Amino acid sequence: KRLEGRSNVALSCSRIEDLVADREFDLVVCHQVFPHFEDKAEAVANMARMLRPNGRLVVFHFKGSSHINDVHRKAGMVIEKDLLPPEKEMKKIFREAGFVVQKFTDDDDGYLLSAELI
Repeated sequence: KRLEGRSNVALSCSRIEDLVADREFDLVVCHQVFPHFEDKAEAVANMARMLRPNGRLVVFHFKGSSHINDVHRKAGMVIEKDLLPPEKEMKKIFREAGFVVQKFTDDDDGYLLSAELI
């Protein structure tokens, strides 16, 4: 509702696997969903194809990865393997998809990875 009527904004809500978009977006935001992508490298590569040059991909959570991963491991079969990868692995996934990671924060206040497509 906040963005209704704005000509410069288009919102899309879909499973990443179902969304087909070619260089349509300036920004893709993964809010509290990244651990749930089965193939994280493929998901990031798909999102890279959706972004215009110099587009930005942001992954964020209200809690840090240690908290998220601990909760998921203890939750049982449904999400016990849905984890945020370690920083080094995340940066590698993003680099291989054509991104430059500009900001990475992972602490008790939350998790943030912001990357620009080069």
